Amino acid sequence: MFTSSRHLVLSLLLLVVLALAACQDSGTGTTGFVWKPVFGDVGNDHSQVIARVAGVEITEEDLNLRYDELPANKQRTYEGEEGHRLLLKKMVDTVWMVRGAVDLELENRQEVARTLISHRRITLEQSMKAFGLFEQNSPSDEQLQTFFAANRKHYNILGRVLARHVQCAGKAEADQAYERLQSDGRTNAFPFVVKDLSNNRLTAAEGGSLGWFNEGGFIPNVRDSEQLAKIAYNRPDGLNPPLFAGGAWHVIEVEGREPPRPMTFNEARSKVEQDFLPSFQSQLVTDYLAEARTRYPVEYSGQFAPGGGVSAEALFQRARVVTDPEKQLEILTVVIEDFPESDRVDDSLFLAAQAVMERWGEARLASRYLQRLVDEYPDSELVEDAKYLLENMGNSKIWSPESIEDLRR
Repeated sequence: MFTSSRHLVLSLLLLVVLALAACQDSGTGTTGFVWKPVFGDVGNDHSQVIARVAGVEITEEDLNLRYDELPANKQRTYEGEEGHRLLLKKMVDTVWMVRGAVDLELENRQEVARTLISHRRITLEQSMKAFGLFEQNSPSDEQLQTFFAANRKHYNILGRVLARHVQCAGKAEADQAYERLQSDGRTNAFPFVVKDLSNNRLTAAEGGSLGWFNEGGFIPNVRDSEQLAKIAYNRPDGLNPPLFAGGAWHVIEVEGREPPRPMTFNEARSKVEQDFLPSFQSQLVTDYLAEARTRYPVEYSGQFAPGGGVSAEALFQRARVVTDPEKQLEILTVVIEDFPESDRVDDSLFLAAQAVMERWGEARLASRYLQRLVDEYPDSELVEDAKYLLENMGNSKIWSPESIEDLRR
């Protein structure tokens, strides 16, 4: 998640440089417009200059960075000395095109300016998240373990069985295989029956082994294996009568079984971090925006001035009917932050906590909304409910009741 953001930010850094001064002196031609460098990353580049064109110097480091920017399938085209020479020619062509745009003052065209401004905005916003917030902060072990404990039911190792089979051409052959496997004699042992009667040459080459598989899981070299895996998993250990699955008859022997069990934290750690990261990073953004609100106060005007335009009540009612928790939280945040005097802020804080639990199951983040309700709106009729939820935050049945009895508790 973070890596993809980093790549996107890096790929747009050059556009930031191009856009930083664009349109700041509207109507003054190229005055103040910065169009160089065309390549590189504004780092300390002391490598050899390998081309000069239209006022631009291209260095070996520029060439290497441009190669790194290419998708993997394109990089193959420009590998080696000959490929790098072709890439350098494309870079020269690019400079000519860029210089042509500058000579024509195309940065002053509205659609061009809009694109430059958009790339600058997107790049700086994403770089703030990636490098200003996420790179400096990562979940602690304690936070991950708390999240794991609160969401333990989602981290399990599925049960699995070890089995082998004889896949037969028809019911008659399957009955014959089953009868032989129940009989004594060396030639009636499983490998011999597989060799004589199996019509699946791939599994027959492995003595009929299906390996380990989960209920309804994938079994290599078996057509429509999910159906066979579901049936076979639920058959008793040992040899079983013929069954029909995936368009074929099989005789299955279940050789081993491992029951399902909860994962340990170490087993689940990577998945826990993956699941926890979105809410963790969302909270980093929320905290930063709260700080920025104090540092750089906002003043709404026109139709959005206080007392004008859409009301807190209208936004709250809209949030109530939105089914997507993330979209719901976005609307509620507007009520909470932009309408602090509204009598819907306490309701919004309470509903925001519910949205967080529904979307991420993240008690820490939900607790912050509830605690803010308790601290800042002590006269709210929701305070007692908020306190109760705070005291029972670890009880998953409160947030995700499985029966009417859970609701009554």
